[in-house]
Amino acid sequence: MLASGSPDFPFCVFWANEDWRRTWDGGRNEVLVAQRYSQEDDRAFIRTLLPAFRDPRYIRVLGQPLLLVYRCDTLPDAIRTFDTWRAVCIEAGEMPPFIVKADTTGGGTPLEVGADASVAFPPHRLESPLLRADPPPGLRPDFEGRLYDARSVSARAACAPEPDHLHFQTVVPMWDNTPRRQHDGTIFLNASPAVFRASLRDCFMRARTMLPPGQRFVFVNAWNEWAEGAYLEPDIAHGRAYLEAAMEARHLPADGERIADVVARLARG
Repeated sequence: MLASGSPDFPFCVFWANEDWRRTWDGGRNEVLVAQRYSQEDDRAFIRTLLPAFRDPRYIRVLGQPLLLVYRCDTLPDAIRTFDTWRAVCIEAGEMPPFIVKADTTGGGTPLEVGADASVAFPPHRLESPLLRADPPPGLRPDFEGRLYDARSVSARAACAPEPDHLHFQTVVPMWDNTPRRQHDGTIFLNASPAVFRASLRDCFMRARTMLPPGQRFVFVNAWNEWAEGAYLEPDIAHGRAYLEAAMEARHLPADGERIADVVARLARG
């Protein structure tokens, strides 16, 4: 991609820093390649990204190359790692990366790990029983996974309190990772292009009203994560409906309100 200059499309790197496990057939515990860390690797990793950062298509935040990290909690010393990355970039004549911590399994704020911002990563952090869905007809009797109502998940995200740090929202079109996890997977029931469009539009409104210029980002999980049932690519069931919903969500009414604002206004009477 870097060598060819194609496709002419903005991009950034999201580092999935975790063990590579045999998960495509339900084998969750077999480690194929372990993720290991060292100060030498910290320097080598960021040097490897310098050619990407210098590509004119690379996404930047106020001039800094955008770099997302999936599991900050597994880094032995995240602050030291991120400081190393910044120092190597500056030494190479590059702006330090704008580091975004994914809100996955680990808690804490981006400031606590030395990152610049955080990003939601559904279906992580959906512990509330209020989001659960009733089993659908025909569900396998040995299913031990989790069923969530996509409508409740979207409503909860829309009404969640704002964190006191820079935070980006993420919308997931659908979710069903039973092809990978099988009988203990996670499924979003009642997902639809309409729910996705409404949730994405609400995130756009939030970005417009709550985030500063140059930092108004909204993410989607994902483009083609077929093994987890999360994708925007056209399929037989929906055609291009999810892509069209994403396009329609971008058209925001000038006087539009976020769902959280409507709920707060109604609560005040």
